[in-house]
Amino acid sequence: MDASLNQHVDWLVEEAEKFARYVVTTLKTQDGENRSGSSQDEGEQTDSEEKFGKSQIENLLAAINHLTSLNELKLFVRYQMGRKGSEKGWKKVGDRFLAILDEIQKKDLGEVTKIAERDPHFHLVQRFLLYWKWEHTYLRGNESRDGRAQGNNRKGDAR
Repeated sequence: MDASLNQHVDWLVEEAEKFARYVVTTLKTQDGENRSGSSQDEGEQTDSEEKFGKSQIENLLAAINHLTSLNELKLFVRYQMGRKGSEKGWKKVGDRFLAILDEIQKKDLGEVTKIAERDPHFHLVQRFLLYWKWEHTYLRGNESRDGRAQGNNRKGDAR
């Protein structure tokens, strides 16, 4: 990664961590509301966040390789938000994701934008997606059976 892109890494990591927590929390809250009158077995995996996560991130990482503009990626996400069944995933978290893409697109990348064959903001988006995937895996792997986060070693976590 070019030095002008490196200066944004900490921001990307922070945003990916916040977004991953937002996704898990938002979909868990939605799932709890959906179950409140339900008679489903507790052992069944019906959580919305179980169905939304790694595969969506992988789809975005794959799609980004075929796109030439961040506006195309935004259109793809809006398409996902509009699909039938997206109310348990993209429809709940897509606007927040699109806002992050807008912030990435505003980042000043200096001289690298003038000489790049492709929008260098794609590198930032790829990094963001990778960091989101890592954080999502971490959050899902550190939940107890009842869905509460287990203790962790995060800097800044109040426990």
